[in-house]
Order: sequence, then C-alpha cells, then structure tokens
Amino acid sequence: MQNLYVHVCIATLQDIQKHDGMDLVNWNEITPLKLRRSMTLGELKELLIRDRMVNTNDHNLVALWKCVNRQNNTVRPVGLLANGDVNRSLGDVVRESFGFREKMLGRDDVIKIFVEQLDNPAEIDNTILLFFKHYQPLKAPHLQTVATLHVPNTEKIGHLLDWMRNYLKAHDGEEIAMFEEVSAKCITTLDPSHRFVDVDMELGGDIVTFQKVLGPAQIAERFSALTPEEIATLPFGGKPIENAKDYYSYICRGY
Repeated sequence: MQNLYVHVCIATLQDIQKHDGMDLVNWNEITPLKLRRSMTLGELKELLIRDRMVNTNDHNLVALWKCVNRQNNTVRPVGLLANGDVNRSLGDVVRESFGFREKMLGRDDVIKIFVEQLDNPAEIDNTILLFFKHYQPLKAPHLQTVATLHVPNTEKIGHLLDWMRNYLKAHDGEEIAMFEEVSAKCITTLDPSHRFVDVDMELGGDIVTFQKVLGPAQIAERFSALTPEEIATLPFGGKPIENAKDYYSYICRGY
C-alpha cells in the first residue's frame, strides 16, 4: 500500500538568514512536516499562512521553490513546484521528484522547499532567483544571507551594484566586490561586465556574496579600536580576513 504521507522540509528566508555557514541552510536543522500526499500546493500555501511561516494572507504572494541536490553537494532552488500550479498535489511533486523510487521512500527522503514571500506575483516572470550574502570582515568576520532578488538572466551582473551600494550605504568611490558561492571549495569572482547567462547562472538559485572592499588604512583604523579580548576571539590571532574568498577558505578548513 502506498504511503499516504510525505515528509516535507520547508525553509523560510528567516531560516536562511540565521545560517552562517556554506550553502543556504542546514536542512538537518529543519524539522520535517508530515503532510498528506493528497494536499494540494494551494492548501500547503494556506497552511503556511495559517502557521505564520509567511507574513501575508495572500497566497498569490507565496512562492514555493523546489530545492534539489546538485552534483557539487549543494542544495539550491531550481524552479517553482509543479510550475506554480496550485491545484497539483504533493503526491504529484513526489512522483516528479523521485520517479521509480517513489514506492520505496522512507523518512529520510524529503521534499525540500524554499518558501518565498513576494511583493508582487509578477516579479518572478522571466527572471531568476538569486540569494545575497554579505561578508562583513570586521569586527568578527561572518557571512549572512540578507536578501533575495529576482533579475533577468540576460542582465549584466553589474546591474546589482546599485542595490549593493544602497544596502552597504557605500559612497560612489568605494569599491564593491562580488563572488559566486558555487560550492564549499569553489568561490569565483564575478565580473560586472558579464551577464548571468555568460557565467552559468541563467537557471537561478545561486548565491552572490558581496562586500565593501576595505583598504589597509581602513582595516588598521578599525582594528586599532578593538580590545585585546576582542582580538583574541578573531581568526588567526586577530589577523584580518579582508575578503570573502579568504573567509570561505577559512571556514572550509573547519575553523
């Protein structure tokens, strides 16, 4: 007899913002929901609204993104569940996701979903979904996902700079660096003159890490304000990790 239920892990932007490591979120820290396979995606949206997992009462402003395991051991969104058809069921999603393995599914086989709250349903049309991590080298170096944006995949990457400058409150003369977090061991520098389609980001679900580039004088000035106790808590005995690529290398080594 086919199992009448399916386990679903649902990550919100708040879950992702609390995660300070690689990828988008630690899925093992998200408690799976046991839901009926007959539940439609429209009913799932209503459940999320009722349980306040989204801050809206309009199901048209709730987007359900299917997340899959990539070959490089990351988990990223690849598209809307059932192409956004709210009348499709979770059972349909299971069949499309697991195929011939459907009847052998166990508790560890879960549907991973990123739930996004939209400002306007039209913003997902002909665009790709990107996640943005801000690297803060001072005081304590850390990464944090701060936003999602929808952009045309034919747009130049440099189109993002205005948004980043506004977020960082950066002046026109201050340099901003951008990187793509492809995987734990593959962090690439993004060229603003390239289009997303030119760097294999045309499908979306990718992570863009950005930071304000600090000069030696700025770093020295900010570190001079730290107490010895604060410096002792920093990596490498207080030596600055000036850019995101070096910080990724640092956390890859397991601190």
